[in-house]
Amino acid sequence: MTTKFSLKVPLSINAIDVSPDGSQLVYGGPDGYCYVHPLSATSEDRVIKPLELKGHVGDVLDVKWFPSGSVVLTAATDATIRIFSAESGINPRTLKGHKRAVTTLDVLGVGRNVLSGSKDGSIKLWDVSQGVCLTSIYAEGFAGVEKIATGKHAKEISQGIPTANDPEHFTPKHVEGEIPFDTTDKLLFAGLSSSAGTLSLYDLGSKQPIVRAFPHIPSTLVSSPTLPATAKGGAIHSVAYDPDRYLLASGSARGIIVIRDIRMLDKDGAGALHVVRRTEAAINDLAFVQPCSDSSAVELVIAPESGLPCRLG
Repeated sequence: MTTKFSLKVPLSINAIDVSPDGSQLVYGGPDGYCYVHPLSATSEDRVIKPLELKGHVGDVLDVKWFPSGSVVLTAATDATIRIFSAESGINPRTLKGHKRAVTTLDVLGVGRNVLSGSKDGSIKLWDVSQGVCLTSIYAEGFAGVEKIATGKHAKEISQGIPTANDPEHFTPKHVEGEIPFDTTDKLLFAGLSSSAGTLSLYDLGSKQPIVRAFPHIPSTLVSSPTLPATAKGGAIHSVAYDPDRYLLASGSARGIIVIRDIRMLDKDGAGALHVVRRTEAAINDLAFVQPCSDSSAVELVIAPESGLPCRLG
């Protein structure tokens, strides 16, 4: 059987995500371009027809599937977050509250709460069922938020980095509409748009900073002769976290990827295991994956602006 794809593709795709069961893609691009795309055709229909998700009037910058596999979350430069049915394309709810472009999303648990980051310098926690913002976390210096990632071990990491004398500093502070199970003991990483190249780390349960800002490139390497001056700094476009191995990967607009063990993290950004620069192209996305051949190993998939993705062991 020959399968044909019915698809008009723009010059660039800004974001892509695979459904939990692996049967569909959702992707977004310029001027509200956003589609859900089946990955295989049925025997009755040999043409794969994508479903258009209409509503955004700006560039779509991030897309995420809900765990159900039937609902999609999207974010765009029009400062809105939209919830779509992946079956009908209906947009039953739009989340409004950010003042500038919404750049990054994260779905917590089964999806009753979601997080969003924006160029306005805020990370917002939303109640999806009510369509309201529950609380906001503001980045250091109100720098724009380019990318967020979440994962476990907040209690362990916060104890290792004493940032406050008050023992209640990291006591969970839940608000009405928040699902405590999905935020307690969760770390929240934020890659910032500051040209200095910085990240922030928060305890999502207490909404408090563990490290307000630490350098993407560890201070011990800033003066390194092997790292050219043109590579230093740059907005952080990508962040990935592997909680099972305590690994944090971050990628900058200048092509530098840093992989660190967060158990060794301090305010100076120590704990770097590897610093990699393949080209000068910005690192638009990162993801930790487990090779099928070795359950104990982990690889890092890199999506650079150059269009030449790769995997690192």
